Amino acid sequence: MSTDSWQCSSCGYRLQGPALEDLDPVAYHEAGHILMRWLLLPETLGDTCIHPDGSGYSATSRPGELIQTEEAILLTLAGPVAEVGMLGGTIDIEQSHSEDIASVLAWLTPDYLHGWPGGRYTQREAFDYYWERARKELYHAFDALESLAWHLTLSSILTADEIRAICGQSS
Repeated sequence: MSTDSWQCSSCGYRLQGPALEDLDPVAYHEAGHILMRWLLLPETLGDTCIHPDGSGYSATSRPGELIQTEEAILLTLAGPVAEVGMLGGTIDIEQSHSEDIASVLAWLTPDYLHGWPGGRYTQREAFDYYWERARKELYHAFDALESLAWHLTLSSILTADEIRAICGQSS
């Protein structure tokens, strides 16, 4: 596959590296994001795609809208949680190169943590709390997560309507 010619028909992404043999990690990662979005904010579902170089993209129906709540943290962590939790392995947040993990750590500032009920928490305690919440949410909808990942590996692109149908059938 030529890296010069391939372009995603859904998001316009151009291939940035060599094609990977195994797209399961990115399929589960993106499935985690879209399943959490379906669970928390179903009206914002957009198309989702995975790319041969192992990258992926989940659109929202309201581009540019920032969600600055606990929902944003759960939506962001759902990708790495699904990837690590469903395919096995662990994550070291200090050594991670994940953009999702870096985003969540940037949100968990001392000011944010000071607002938590009951007093002060460390960044690590807050991260672990949200990681576990995301894991529990995804676990309760495990059939939908597996189905979304499977469909992504088959077609590489899922529309918002296809996502709703898959999640609705699995619930």
